[in-house]
Amino acid sequence: MQADVTRRIFRAYAAGHGHMSIAKALNGDPRYAGLSIEYFDGVRPTPPRKGTGSWAPSSLRAMLHNERYTGVVPFGAQRKAYRGGTRTRVRAPEAQMVRTERLDLRIVPGELWSEVQARLEATRKTYIRDNNGRLWGRPGSLVIERVREWIKPGVVNEAIDRAIK
Repeated sequence: MQADVTRRIFRAYAAGHGHMSIAKALNGDPRYAGLSIEYFDGVRPTPPRKGTGSWAPSSLRAMLHNERYTGVVPFGAQRKAYRGGTRTRVRAPEAQMVRTERLDLRIVPGELWSEVQARLEATRKTYIRDNNGRLWGRPGSLVIERVREWIKPGVVNEAIDRAIK
């Protein structure tokens, strides 16, 4: 049952629906009944076991980025280190990680995974970042247009123009 819901979430995202609309359909919002009927047979799937008992867009985003659904199990992704006298988890470099492929654990087919990852990458590229990599927003958004008015022509406007083209 849970694996089927996961595949349906991936299919809905690959078809062009966003995190928010999928979450609202999963939570039974009547405005998204069409999406719910098309991908979830009009039935509200069991919500995640923790938290508020509802589906959040952020949890769907985490699911869409989680390669474990393809049967790839990463080992050594995090290690413990001391930072300021406190033991914390630190993300390990890619070279130190070991990935094991377990086809018996695969929930999402490879082709569907590739479609979703391509859409996530395309969406990520539409957002504008400054020279330091900080997020500014989407091209054409009101915020970006206001920033253009406030800042004199220079590095930031050139970065925005490069990102939009």
